[in-house]
Amino acid sequence: MPRFRIPALVAAMGVLASCSPGDAPVGEESPEPAETMTDPPEEFREGFETQSGLTLPSDAENPEIEGTRLEGERPYYELRFATTRGGAEVFCTADNLGTYRGGGGPTDEEYELFSVREDVEDIEMIVECTGAHPSDGRVDREALVVLPEEGLADPGGEPDAEDAAVVYAYTVELPNR
Repeated sequence: MPRFRIPALVAAMGVLASCSPGDAPVGEESPEPAETMTDPPEEFREGFETQSGLTLPSDAENPEIEGTRLEGERPYYELRFATTRGGAEVFCTADNLGTYRGGGGPTDEEYELFSVREDVEDIEMIVECTGAHPSDGRVDREALVVLPEEGLADPGGEPDAEDAAVVYAYTVELPNR
């Protein structure tokens, strides 16, 4: 099961900003812990797609979506699914997403943030897709596409749309400040 790292990261950022570990900045309350949503899985998919403006490709396999509410109200969804390189490209070419190719595997920070399951030595390359929702700048969305070495349709050849890919993504509504 994927673990949520954003709530911990948000809480940690609040602690760092306060300059006194464990206390909220003067005049601000400590953030409430993340509350796990108990919606049925199909509602998580709808919630993810509605909030993020991203749609799972038609060849998405075994989608896993979980959700929490940060500070009791801000939805945070985390997603993982298997697809082809072509399906990942469809997902990452949505409006207002920038795409960045990375050599090798994810950084330690990316492993933690996206709860990546593949071992770094089994990854041919990664692609990051990031950007705010095109019509709601308060919604952040990020994806990490992992292209496993063993999933290449033509090992040693040029990458093509039939290569296997695993997509990790999250979307979160940013706080009003």
